[in-house]
Amino acid sequence: MQAPGSAFGNYNYYMLAKADGKGRGAFALTNLKAGTKILVDKPLMVIDKKHGFDAADVGAEYQKLSSAQKEAFDQARVVFSNGREESTSDASAFDKFNTNKFSIDGKDKWGCFAHASRFNHSCLPNCHMSATANEGMQCHVIRDVAAGEELTFTYFENLLYLPTNQRRQFMAAKFMLLAGGCLCKLCTNPGKEQNESDARRLQMRDQVYKWSKCDITEGYGPPFSQAAVNGAIGYERCKQDRIVNPAQDFVDLAEEEGIVTSWWVRWACLWLAELENEKMGPDLRRLRRFTMRTQELLHNCKGLQPADDHDRRFAARIDRLKANLQQLEAAQSRS
Repeated sequence: MQAPGSAFGNYNYYMLAKADGKGRGAFALTNLKAGTKILVDKPLMVIDKKHGFDAADVGAEYQKLSSAQKEAFDQARVVFSNGREESTSDASAFDKFNTNKFSIDGKDKWGCFAHASRFNHSCLPNCHMSATANEGMQCHVIRDVAAGEELTFTYFENLLYLPTNQRRQFMAAKFMLLAGGCLCKLCTNPGKEQNESDARRLQMRDQVYKWSKCDITEGYGPPFSQAAVNGAIGYERCKQDRIVNPAQDFVDLAEEEGIVTSWWVRWACLWLAELENEKMGPDLRRLRRFTMRTQELLHNCKGLQPADDHDRRFAARIDRLKANLQQLEAAQSRS
């Protein structure tokens, strides 16, 4: 895994340049391996208000910026619900912040960034953006990327499970973004490839519903907590046709689709590993497959040392599986 980059140096991992129809974007300057951290970015400005923010809040924070920070912020792109894109000179500071903000604590704190806010959306992304422990954002490459390829992440994980027409409706109606249509490669490539992708995503959504009875596309992210998942499934009631088969089908479809940034794929792989681990005579090849794939997915999205408590607990569960797997494999080699 390569060393991390930084917002203004980035170790020649990428450059910010014009992206056709999408303002500015990030483009790889060299071939990048999955798991490479290409960006660690500190916020230009942060707004922390429990009941939202307004133009006065943004204006006050804008005045605190240095000249260099103002120049970086002023380059922000703004797209309105009618698809009209404003030039930086015409758009207000509020519109720029509102279009380019990130949630940096999962609640009421929002930040705008010099580089992280320039990465464009894709419905089949090659990067994952996540918060750091100090109000920053970091970006990992989640699959191998060739030099010259645009670096993208998904603005909303829900879009990974929707077919093309529903993604358009979601972006326009729910969030008033990209009303003119998403310009990522998947959405602008009509024909057989797009139809096959739509069919896989509908099947993925169906397979998750079979084991959870929940729709993974509702809300801003995974629609229920780990406790709710465990309560709905109940490991004591796990049956091959109730949990394992739909979860395996979901993972296989996600792999075929190229979705490797999904919260749901990480959890499905972890569940499959833990369920195999609980068997009296586990299939060690199957246990290894899902244990190591879970670790790979987590590391590629969050790095070797995740900043979030939830991700650290997730990593601890992987470590327990790996330790047991090593013991089982050692015992098998001795027999």
